[in-house]
Amino acid sequence: MQAFGVSADVVTYGTLIRGLCDAADFDKAVELLNEMCESGIEPNVVVYSCLLQGYCKAGRWESVGKVFEEMSDRGIEPDVVMCTGLIDSLCRNGKVNKAARVMDKMMERGVEPNVVTYNVLINSMCKEGSVREALDLRKNMLEKGVQPDTVTYNTLITGLSGVLEMDKAMGLLEEMILGETVVRPDVMTFNSVIHGLCKTGRMREAVRVCSMMAENGCPCNLVTFNMLIGGFLRVHKVKKAMELMNEMASSGLKPDSFTYSILINGFCKLWQVDRVESLLSEMRSRGIEPELVHYIPFLKAMCDQGMMARARILFDEIDMKFKLDLVAYSTMIHGACKLGDKKTAEEFLKCMLDEGISPDAVTYTILINMFAKSGDLGEAEGVLNQMTASGFVPDVAVFDSLIQGYGAKGDTEKVLELIREMKAKDVALDSKIVSTIVTTLEASNEGQSLLQSLPGFDTEIAKGDIIPPPDAMNMLHKLCSKLETS
Repeated sequence: MQAFGVSADVVTYGTLIRGLCDAADFDKAVELLNEMCESGIEPNVVVYSCLLQGYCKAGRWESVGKVFEEMSDRGIEPDVVMCTGLIDSLCRNGKVNKAARVMDKMMERGVEPNVVTYNVLINSMCKEGSVREALDLRKNMLEKGVQPDTVTYNTLITGLSGVLEMDKAMGLLEEMILGETVVRPDVMTFNSVIHGLCKTGRMREAVRVCSMMAENGCPCNLVTFNMLIGGFLRVHKVKKAMELMNEMASSGLKPDSFTYSILINGFCKLWQVDRVESLLSEMRSRGIEPELVHYIPFLKAMCDQGMMARARILFDEIDMKFKLDLVAYSTMIHGACKLGDKKTAEEFLKCMLDEGISPDAVTYTILINMFAKSGDLGEAEGVLNQMTASGFVPDVAVFDSLIQGYGAKGDTEKVLELIREMKAKDVALDSKIVSTIVTTLEASNEGQSLLQSLPGFDTEIAKGDIIPPPDAMNMLHKLCSKLETS
């Protein structure tokens, strides 16, 4: 700048440095900072904040420390805005623990965090599920004389609702309404609480919170109604859900695509497929075109009820409107497998592969189960090989199906081989496969002799529903060791 005869002050330099940092041109930004210092203009905390934020955005964390070192050399102390910016950048990059340490450091240096600083850290803690730590931080905040604002409360209530700690969420809501705090709940506050209550089936309380909304001058919005409707359908209160649809209309609100998605999902889970047909027609009459997300639950409900002829008609209808995905094909394959219709399952699998869609672990597991149940173990093993070749690790359900299949054929040697393989792959057991192993081995003389050589195996390994507990695993390891010498 001086070369062109232009005189500048700290604001001019700061503005240019900010622009260079935004463009990630840090070499020129540092060059300009050096020029600034050489010309006798002392950079202030705002200038260094620009440089700091630029490094943070670019992920150049090693340069962040150098900014603080240079500031310290010049006797410039970071302020709360600069520290909060650094904490926010660290949190956005998943470095929440490091952000917490920065807050501790800033307090050690006499820079007191403000409500924004606390809110940034509380929000990140809640997002990663560390709600207890977030509540502790709020307690620290109050002890420091920093008053929480609506953002603080909303963040904590949303976090608590997310981990279904609804009593604590309700406590914070009541504190806002009845406590000495000047902070008042808004629509987001109430909706966060209602969301959690609906997820946990506490519908009576959800309705009470809805009444509290009105009492506090916050009318229900479409989000509120959507959550309540979904909640009542989840607990099979269809009449109440439909009453809310009428109440929504009376409030001047119109159902949107998401409202219908909630209704369709709810009625599909209740297996009321005819009602879903009516809802799709109603959507179209309101000018809302159904999307794939509306059709898939409908398709699944038909397949779950064994209505494969209707499901195929719907599948073809969807195929004409959308590019079908893995979920659509897997749904049809699952439906065919449930009926033992190998031909149809194989047909949809071929179509899926022809479309360039690879099966996922669930689809492979469904197919293996069907072939194993029908006694076609060669096909089951073939699918298993495809599954492992595609990079998927067979889970306990796959081994359960295969053990049952080979057990039904009396092939004890293959059953023992599968048990060895499970141990080698460190497959976590559940109570179902433990029962399958014991029942299958008891069905053959060879298996019985193995079980008898381990007194208490069948009773010890069946303890509790959560496997592997130490006792159960110890017994299985003993069995596997026995198998290796058999």
